[in-house]
Amino acid sequence: MLIDSKTHFRQLVSDSSRSLKMSLALPVQSYLVNLLCQFISTEQLFDSSTKNHSLLYLSESWTQAQNESTEIQKRIKLQKVGDAALYFSGFFSSTLINKLIDLDYYIYYGSSAYRTLADRSRNKETKDIYKKLDSKFRNYMELLAHISYSCLESSDDDKIFTLLEIYKKTHSKWAAQKLIEKGIDIKSIEKSKAS
Repeated sequence: MLIDSKTHFRQLVSDSSRSLKMSLALPVQSYLVNLLCQFISTEQLFDSSTKNHSLLYLSESWTQAQNESTEIQKRIKLQKVGDAALYFSGFFSSTLINKLIDLDYYIYYGSSAYRTLADRSRNKETKDIYKKLDSKFRNYMELLAHISYSCLESSDDDKIFTLLEIYKKTHSKWAAQKLIEKGIDIKSIEKSKAS
């Protein structure tokens, strides 16, 4: 039996939030499901304004959003920045390990975009969704990383590096538990961070 992508992603978000003991308000859950549906097409991660469709650079997109002449265009671009940052930092966090542009870059621009959208929103429900996306960006990044981790096939070593990076950036209890299960002493990670 085939299921549609929205139903599939709703189930993944529900299962992962339950596994992480993360409470999600229905509007935020719907937003995250729609975000996953939106990124089925990887075109969303690229800048369509260029001829060669280069990877979307959040800093450039942020600046472009600020310089848009209409409020609607600003909101569209800011939402694209926030959504791309959240999706990429959650779903592909393992690709950001030891890179010049790391998770902090995505967290900064994603959270900032959602905060700005919340400030600009007049609709209370929309404002509340963006406020939550801003204030709990790391939590939702962790949720998407959990979905990615559980869905994608990769070597055990890749998973350990992914878990380490997620744990370092989010202090995720789920990532800590998985690291412990794989025999990694998370106390040593904490000590090395303090040094």
